Amino acid sequence: MVKMDEKTYLEIYDSVNTFEDVERISNKIHEPVGIAATILQQKIVRKVIINHGRMQRYTKRHLRTWEEGSAILHIAQRNKFPATLMAAMILKEMGHSKKYINIMFKNPETIRNRRLRVEVMQALNADYFYSPKAHQKQRARGQMGEDIIEKWLEVQDIVHCNENDLRKNGKGKTTLLKLLSGNLKPHSGEITLHTNAQTGYFAQTNTINLNPNYTIEEEFTAAGCEKQMARNIAGAMMFEGDDALKKIEILSGGEKSRVLLGKILAAPANLLFLDEPTNHLDMECFSTPLQTDL
Repeated sequence: MVKMDEKTYLEIYDSVNTFEDVERISNKIHEPVGIAATILQQKIVRKVIINHGRMQRYTKRHLRTWEEGSAILHIAQRNKFPATLMAAMILKEMGHSKKYINIMFKNPETIRNRRLRVEVMQALNADYFYSPKAHQKQRARGQMGEDIIEKWLEVQDIVHCNENDLRKNGKGKTTLLKLLSGNLKPHSGEITLHTNAQTGYFAQTNTINLNPNYTIEEEFTAAGCEKQMARNIAGAMMFEGDDALKKIEILSGGEKSRVLLGKILAAPANLLFLDEPTNHLDMECFSTPLQTDL
C-alpha cells in the first residue's frame, strides 16, 4: 500500500494540470503514474464543482461563440473546463434533450451535422475524465484495484466477500454500509475508522432526512457550505438557476435523491458510502461530481 506524506501530495497537486504532466511529474517525484493521475482527477473535479454554476450561467455565450466558428474543444480549453461537459452544455443550449445528448456521446458517429459530429468526437477524445471512454477506463482501473486487494486477502488467508458474493439482494450490502458508516451498531465486535475519516452516507431510501420546507439551496447550506458553493453544487446536480430555489416538498423522488447526493458533497467528507445511488439518478448528474476523492 502506498503511503504519501502531505508535502508530496501538495507538490504533485500544485504541479499537475493536464494529463500530459502526469508521467513527467511521476518520474520527477518517483511516485507511480496512477497516483499522479488520481490527484489530477481530484483537482479537475474540485474545479468543476467550483466553476460549474458559472459555466452554466454563460451557456448562451458559449453557444454564440460556437456559432461564430470556435470549436467546442477550443471553447472548453479557453474556459479551463472539461470538453465533454462543455459539449453537453452547448448541446443542451441548442435544444437537445439530456437523453439525446447521452446517445450522441455514446455514438457520436451517428450525429448528422458534420461539424457537430467532428467536434463532439474531438471533445470526447480529448477528455480523460468525463467522456464515456474515460468512464470505461476508470471502471477497469477500479476492477484491477479490487483484484489486487482480493489476492492479498487470499494470501493472508483472511475470510472476505467480493462484489459478486454481495451482488444478490438480501446478502447484506445495505447492512454492511450502515455498519461502516456508523448508522447501525454491531451486535458484537467493533468498527474502527481512521482518526481523520469524515464519512458521508447515501442510503437507498432516506428522503425523510430532507426538510420539506427548505429550498434545495437551503438544504445544501444547512449541510455546511457557503451560498455560492451551494449554487455550484445545485448546478452540478442539474438544479440550474432558479431551480435551486424550489421547495423540497414539490420535488419528485429522483430529484430528492439528487438533493441528498448534493448534501454529501456540501458536507466535509473524505470517505463516502453510497448505497445504489444511481437507482434514481440521471447518469449525467451522477458522473459530474462523484468522480471525487473516494
